[in-house]
Amino acid sequence: ETQDRIYSTAAPLIRIVSALAEGADRIAITAAPADWRLEAILPMPRSEYARDFLGAAAASDSNAEFERLLARAASVTELPLLPAVDVRDDAGRALHYHALAAFLVRQIDLLVAVWDGQQADGPGGTAGVVARACNEGRPVLWIDPKDAAMPRLLLAFDAVAPIDHRWQTLQAGVVDRLLRDILMPPAPAVSAPGEHHEAHGIENMAGEHAAAAKPIPQLPSYFALRWPKPMRWPFAYNLLRWLAGAGRWSWPIAYPSYDDLAKSWDGFFAAIAGHPSRNAAEFNGRLRSILLPRSIWADALAWYYGHLYRSAYVSIFILAGLSVPVGLCYLFFLESPAILDIKAGFVVAELLIISTVVIVVRRGIRQHWHAVWLATRELSELLRLGRSLAYVGALRDFVAAPHAGGRETLPSWYVRATFREIGLPSGVLDATYLRHVLNAALTTEIEEQRAYHTANARNLGKIHHMLHHKGDACFVATVGILGIYLLVWVIDRFLLPGAAHAQEHAGAHPHGPLHKILEYYIKPTVSIAAAGLPAFGAALSGIRAQGDFEGFAQRSATTHHELTEVEQQIGALLSVPDQIDLQAATDVLLAATRVMAKDVSAWQQLYVSKRLTLPA
Repeated sequence: ETQDRIYSTAAPLIRIVSALAEGADRIAITAAPADWRLEAILPMPRSEYARDFLGAAAASDSNAEFERLLARAASVTELPLLPAVDVRDDAGRALHYHALAAFLVRQIDLLVAVWDGQQADGPGGTAGVVARACNEGRPVLWIDPKDAAMPRLLLAFDAVAPIDHRWQTLQAGVVDRLLRDILMPPAPAVSAPGEHHEAHGIENMAGEHAAAAKPIPQLPSYFALRWPKPMRWPFAYNLLRWLAGAGRWSWPIAYPSYDDLAKSWDGFFAAIAGHPSRNAAEFNGRLRSILLPRSIWADALAWYYGHLYRSAYVSIFILAGLSVPVGLCYLFFLESPAILDIKAGFVVAELLIISTVVIVVRRGIRQHWHAVWLATRELSELLRLGRSLAYVGALRDFVAAPHAGGRETLPSWYVRATFREIGLPSGVLDATYLRHVLNAALTTEIEEQRAYHTANARNLGKIHHMLHHKGDACFVATVGILGIYLLVWVIDRFLLPGAAHAQEHAGAHPHGPLHKILEYYIKPTVSIAAAGLPAFGAALSGIRAQGDFEGFAQRSATTHHELTEVEQQIGALLSVPDQIDLQAATDVLLAATRVMAKDVSAWQQLYVSKRLTLPA
């Protein structure tokens, strides 16, 4: 009754992943509802795999059914022949079935095993699939043919004594609980009364504070936002980048259109379009319709909230520093008969500045600019990084389900749900296919990211150095201004004609030009500067500390270096294109995505504690 708060009202998509083998595999497919999507994973190319059915009593019927199931499947992923393995003998075929077990288990959320509970004679048997699923934390529903009326939930697999397998009877509600654990998003954190956690706003943005011990999960309300409109007031961060020479000035600040951003993926799809797999256009279309819009949408939200948050902290530090000299400007009017009225006017101006700071901070906290920025940036990056891995069936390896007892974030849950929806590619994942995938990842994803991190490290370094130098300059200027004041005072006090000082000591007011300048112009200017410049320098230091531009520049430089190493590994694989194997290609693509994901994780760890607060 609560799924409509999380999922669309469309019929649920249920995938049955199978090797189409004779026996239990085909019985399960026949028994499955017609609207379930069948995805086939074959241990070897289909023509070679079909040889396993030639020895059957009704070989022609078996092969006909195999072809019928292949035609029905939404995707047919054919694992390549293993190098240096003779697929024609039993041992060689067993190794291919072992590779199938590893690949298949990574693609599923729940394993239904029709199994006698006995150990397999060699690699690739049902027992091996069950053992791997248990080891990787996949729930296993066990149907023992000797007692098929009593399905079980396997709790622990014993590799030595079959009698010691731990299981429980599959009672009503167990499957429902398992599916809820797999499919439902993490529940919002429950805070103690009066305790404030900004992370709570990430998971329950609608403002419905949880009162029950187990609140109903729901998607954040920021998913319902429209495409960001041009921003006019939050321009402070853009101005800072422009002043530092780290970006161009534009106003209003506009995000590219959806169509323009969608075109940024064209290079990737063009690079990968030449792979010779079956139904390539269909799988590319699946990524365009599922992965691309969600990544771009999350990126738009991250840009919007990132600009709000960054402009907010730049603005509040600058305004806080500005309030000090503004409040002292009344010193220029000390001789005016309306000095109290003038001072009240400047007090009002200072009050307006401080009030603006408070309003910006409170609004940022209430609307969770910082938290939503972190969540949507993570979401966008993880979704984008999945596009290369989708072509080798490694999406589940990239963003895995949390271990038992581990807490999952909403972005990782949403990414896993998206990856589940994409499914598997069709075709033989052989060296020719893998060469296209690696080339596409290298010439688009990795090269684009290396260029981005090069520019990012340079621009963040510019901002850091500008803030550092200008902040130091404020304190140096304060010392200089105070020194100038003392110099003018010495000249006026000790080098002017003595008559003027005699008049001063007698109670008369000296009217020398230098003394007038010192009294009515230099003194208030020095008082304002002596208070305002250190305050402004502290504001620049606060911006530098809040933004940690130097730390992020170093992080980008490190990521660039690590991506260069991955690029060399891909180059080494491509240097012998006919010998690329699936495991090596998958490993290097995972290495690349994990480098880029590690950058996102490090960025989050640095920024997670930098919430909007009033300047101290």
